[in-house]
This record gives sequence, C-alpha cells and structure tokens, in this order.
Amino acid sequence: MKITQIIIVTLLHTGAFIFSHSASALTLYATDKVRVPVRGGSSLSYKIIKMIPAGIPVKVIRKNRSTGYVLIQWAPNSRGWIAEKLLMTNKPAMLQLNNAGQKISSLKQQIIAMEQQNKSASTIHKIAKRESERVELLTAQLKSQNITLTKLVASTTGMAKQNKALLTKLDQTYQELKAAAEQTGSFKTSDSRKWFIWGSILTALAFFTGIGVTRIRWRRDNLWS
Repeated sequence: MKITQIIIVTLLHTGAFIFSHSASALTLYATDKVRVPVRGGSSLSYKIIKMIPAGIPVKVIRKNRSTGYVLIQWAPNSRGWIAEKLLMTNKPAMLQLNNAGQKISSLKQQIIAMEQQNKSASTIHKIAKRESERVELLTAQLKSQNITLTKLVASTTGMAKQNKALLTKLDQTYQELKAAAEQTGSFKTSDSRKWFIWGSILTALAFFTGIGVTRIRWRRDNLWS
C-alpha cells in the first residue's frame, strides 16, 4: 500500500562567500532563488530532469530505502526522484519568513488605509463643527430679528391705539364745533355752516395727523437704531 503524504522541499544548506581583492573586501551572498534537482531514477546515476524551487509542496508516491530516494509529484503529470534528506514535513523557515513578511506588508497597508480613514473622519468632523457653529450663529441672528420684529409689532399696535384715540378726539372736536355753530347762529345758511365745520375738521385732522406721523417716524428711527 502506497504511503501518501504532503511534504515540502526545503533547502538544507545556504552559504555565502567572501571575495577579497587587494586591500578591499567585497561580501556577496548566494541568491535565494534556489532550486532542487529532480532525477529520472532513484539514484545519483540518473540524469536531472527538472529543477524545482525550494519550498514547494510535493506528494510522495514511492520510496527506495536502499538508495534514499523518493518518487514525488509536484504537479499533474510531473514526477521525479529526489533525495529523501532534502524533504521535511514542516514548512521551511525561509518560506515561513516570507509568509510573515507578506502578512506584515498587508498589515502595513491596512494601517495606512485606517490612517487615511481617520484623516477623512477628522476632516468631516471639522467641517461638521464649522457648520454647527454657523447654524448657531444664524440661530442667534434669527432670535435677534424675532425680538426686533416683536418690538415693531408692539409699537405698531400702540400707534394704532393712539390713532384711534386721535380719531375719537377729532370726532369730539367736530361735535363741539357743530354745537358751537348752532348756538351762535352767526351763519346765514346751512351750507355756510357746513363749510365752516368741514374746514375746522380738516384743520384739526391735519394737525393730529402731523403729530401722528412725527411719532411714527420717531419710534421707527429709535427702534432700528
């Protein structure tokens, strides 16, 4: 019965070398693009048919315990033999480090996005605060205008009462003048008496109207000043 398991090709040895020339020293590192040889048979005598990247997951098909090689499959219709000592059941540290680096990069991007969102939220908050202050100012102005309008209405109501009193006084004056004209008997005809009475009424009306207009203007100027 075939034993099937998922294992990972790993790099067992990595190295660096130092190259010295004259008085200066230059340090170089081997590339991390390491590939593992896959052979056509279960020993070193077979040719290399493929170089697969270190760190890819593979499936074990069969083992040759005498040579220490295992038959692996890393893709559909892609099989070959590799030394068992190059295989391990855990992800290699380099691969884990790369994954961690990718996660860190993703987290950094998320942090940047969150910071931008916070900046946007802060900007919106400032705009809302300015608009709120503007609304408060307009509300205060509206209240002031309402107070002024209320005073104006009250003043207008008072002037209407005064005008009514003036008309009443005018009517009384008319009645008094009429009575005086009738008592004196100094007018020859009723038309003459009428012209005298109406002339007196118009004179009194002009007098009281002048007083009323003067009061209205004075109140209006004082109200809006």
